[in-house]
Amino acid sequence: MKTKLFLVILIFITSCNAHPSALQKSTDSSSFIASSDYDSNTTNFRRFLAKFKPAKLPLIIRPFDDDPYSRLPLIYGRDSIFIQTEYKDSSLDKVYAYRILPDTINSFKVIWMEPAEMSIPVLTTFSKSGNKISEESLTLGQCGSDCCFTCNETIIINQDLSIYSADSIKSCTCDSTGPKENTMKKYVMMKTGRISGDGKIQLSKMTRKEQ
Repeated sequence: MKTKLFLVILIFITSCNAHPSALQKSTDSSSFIASSDYDSNTTNFRRFLAKFKPAKLPLIIRPFDDDPYSRLPLIYGRDSIFIQTEYKDSSLDKVYAYRILPDTINSFKVIWMEPAEMSIPVLTTFSKSGNKISEESLTLGQCGSDCCFTCNETIIINQDLSIYSADSIKSCTCDSTGPKENTMKKYVMMKTGRISGDGKIQLSKMTRKEQ
């Protein structure tokens, strides 16, 4: 009887000792998978950032100038982890990596070009680990195609990371004979803002200034 009791106790102890080992093996495997995912995301983020040329501040962007962006690296494929746009991977409308702003101590700040009637500069900021913090289009989108309508947009990002976006516009009334020069109006549409220390982009509402 004592021999049987001893065997039962021995089997119970052996069984208990096996569980921590199995649990440790499972934990180690889970940690490996999580680590692999993290390393893969970090690698993709570094490759994504490497597409952007360093910017010198102040940075001046004139979207209506001749489009020089077609020579820039494309944003596509795995880049969609970090940039979401309806144009990604399109054969006709391409998205380009434009510039990365200096001061990357607390965040990364990149400008990419989204296609439309002109290339639209979009500013996106990321944490050091690649999580999106903030995103804003830098254009005003006020240019039209009406008779006598002209516009000239300029975007400036200064050394203190303040932002100035302005569109100088001329417009007038038109009839069957063409534009009426005596109805000409000149004004500037603008918005201002800055990139804060935590990477958030703050932009004012659009305002109009008569000239």
